[in-house]
Amino acid sequence: MILGKKNFLVLGFTHRTGFHTAKFLAEKGCNVLISDKVRDPEKEELLSKVKEKAKGEVIDLLGTEDAELDNVEMIISSPGVPLTNPIIAKALEKDIEVIGDIELFYRLKPNIRYIAITGTDGKTTTTNITHKVLSSYLPKTFIGGNVGIPIFSLFEEDIETLVLEISSFQIDTTREFTPKIGAITNIAKDHLDRYPSFEDYIASKFSLFKNSEEKEISVLNKSLLNLPQVNNLRCRKIFFSAYEGRNGKLSSKEVYLRDGYIWFEEEKVINTTRVKLIGKHNIENIMIAVAIGMEMELPKEIIEESIYSFEPLPHRMEFVTEIDGAKYINDSKSTTINAMVSAIRSLDNPIVLIVGGLDKGMDFDEAVPIIKKKVKYVIAIGSTRELIVEKLKTQGYNKFYKAENLEDAVTKAREIADKGDIVLFSPAYASFDMFKNYEHRGECFKSIVRKLAINSNFH
Repeated sequence: MILGKKNFLVLGFTHRTGFHTAKFLAEKGCNVLISDKVRDPEKEELLSKVKEKAKGEVIDLLGTEDAELDNVEMIISSPGVPLTNPIIAKALEKDIEVIGDIELFYRLKPNIRYIAITGTDGKTTTTNITHKVLSSYLPKTFIGGNVGIPIFSLFEEDIETLVLEISSFQIDTTREFTPKIGAITNIAKDHLDRYPSFEDYIASKFSLFKNSEEKEISVLNKSLLNLPQVNNLRCRKIFFSAYEGRNGKLSSKEVYLRDGYIWFEEEKVINTTRVKLIGKHNIENIMIAVAIGMEMELPKEIIEESIYSFEPLPHRMEFVTEIDGAKYINDSKSTTINAMVSAIRSLDNPIVLIVGGLDKGMDFDEAVPIIKKKVKYVIAIGSTRELIVEKLKTQGYNKFYKAENLEDAVTKAREIADKGDIVLFSPAYASFDMFKNYEHRGECFKSIVRKLAINSNFH
């Protein structure tokens, strides 16, 4: 029995979410129905692993879009399953509760100190920096969630502090979950294929704090200051910005830049020349970790040492190499317009931009003003290349090239880039039109660039 229930349906079955949840429930003696619209050898192998040590019944519903709910007491839904799914709709009609793995874990372990980080961009980097800072001083600190470590893979660990990356899809399936500290890196238009409107997406992000009271803390990007949700928060607030100085008139604490340092209120904390991450948006990611570390009263030198030694994560403003004096940067994790705009804003050198991928319903028009201001040439790839070029032309920008593929794009970038320029691969869209995922896309970019570099050394 888990939470007084024995019969569960796990909806959506992947290695990152459904598998670990189903395995946990089955090993605790629950009966588990496993449903996923896809049936393939990988999912069948995961299913056999769930059955290995199962003490309850495991029912195979792979490859179906329907499930018999008569005996189901609770549904654990994976983030990839939209809440409009017919099984979920049928369950709600029958008053069967639908939650996600993070909510289930929280109900079983409510006394852990949860640090939850969400936002449109920068979540993974921020979660990793925050984990590094906290784990340097607090030994029973773990990292999990959307960062790629399934929360139920940590169930048997002795955890006191858990740093979680949490997506809007995961927040949507929480009910009681209350982080001690929650942070929003930023909010920009994204997932409009999943949410009816941008306002609904914003509401999803802020529902991270739906249970927060004055003893909890929110760490918020100052760009969110005028949203009505901010005024409605009952928890204490800390604001940060790498683009605006200290307001001083806010009743909340602030993290800000002054004289090349990150400050927390009146305390100088981080020398930005000593950090290894590229770009002002990464300074903002660091600011969140600083705010959390300072608020949790960690020694300042621990925070400094952890941040100065933090290495950039792959595919996030990752320096690849230099060819003929031009630097090549792999920002393949950029899957939103906002991520690309943040990358462009954060660089001071002339930019040759490689952009494009699979559309998620975002508006490229919003990016054109910053491109006109800071980008010397645009190379468009993928299924959105025609759309990108059309948007550029409409706003009077004519320095562009439509590449056949990524190799063609990099070759063209090398022709265009002068000494001192930056070739920025920041796609702004999903990768699935040409690649398996953003990691595959980034590795392909790095491989092409490195081959070019080797060839240039022979000439």
